[in-house]
Amino acid sequence: MSTHPSGNFRTVLLLYFFWTGFLTVLAGIVLNQFNLLTPPVPALATSIAGFITIIAGAWVVVERFFLPQKPTAAPRPRLSGLEKTLVFLISLATTILLSTFFVEFLPPILGNSPEHVVTTFCDDISRGDSVSAYTQFGSSFMVQVPWYEFISNGANGAKEPTSCNVSGRPVIDGQSAFVKVTATEEGIGQGVGIFELERENGEWKINNESFPNFTAVEFCNAITKQDSSAYDYFSPDLKRHVSRDKFRQKWLDPSWYSCSASITSWSGTQARFTMQTTQSYFDSRPVHLSGSLVADSNGVWRIESIQ
Repeated sequence: MSTHPSGNFRTVLLLYFFWTGFLTVLAGIVLNQFNLLTPPVPALATSIAGFITIIAGAWVVVERFFLPQKPTAAPRPRLSGLEKTLVFLISLATTILLSTFFVEFLPPILGNSPEHVVTTFCDDISRGDSVSAYTQFGSSFMVQVPWYEFISNGANGAKEPTSCNVSGRPVIDGQSAFVKVTATEEGIGQGVGIFELERENGEWKINNESFPNFTAVEFCNAITKQDSSAYDYFSPDLKRHVSRDKFRQKWLDPSWYSCSASITSWSGTQARFTMQTTQSYFDSRPVHLSGSLVADSNGVWRIESIQ
């Protein structure tokens, strides 16, 4: 019995290893270029592609130098065009399966997926661990929410809910992801919320969030800084009744010395809040306001009314 594998089988196997190794390396380069691979996935993908290539090379070496050679040189069988196409398609399918595994299934195992980051953040908030929770923020969000502001209004305070749990699978769009949660504010109620994440140096980080308390407090912060982005916290319906010019006259032209907000009730996609503002250091008489918030279909909270 011959110790050689059949010519066609050898040719098909080597061609399969060649195409799979080549396509896997190419897919890894493209995925890494678009920042879709989480460390250490690129290293693992490169190792697997290299392993496949080594198998193909070792096969040739073993057959060439260690297996008995045939006494007569028979013509090497050639693959038909259809056979070559089928081998290529099988290699392509293998590469797609490997890429899907690296992007979708391996990050949760390695502990860096949008769900894992948000779950870790929620656990930290529930324990009142502000330091650990803050490390889940991306650098740009840390600029928007500085550390001193986070610890004074953040964990277990005005901005963040008392607890939260991921609900459903995240929506991933390239380098961005959106994770919906069911959140609870102790003594007030519970409802929906959402975290926006972005890849930063290959890792998922929280880049924004939307809860009724966060929206109300950020609106307060914006008007005290006379920041025109405060208008973006209004819902589309409220914007139809309040133009940007009217908003500026009422909320930005006056100088607001201080502003504080708190949620009074929260149920599902509806919430109510109160605000207290003062206009100057010398005039500390508070102006009391109240309003409502609503979450849209994406879980983003906006101010629906304020008076």
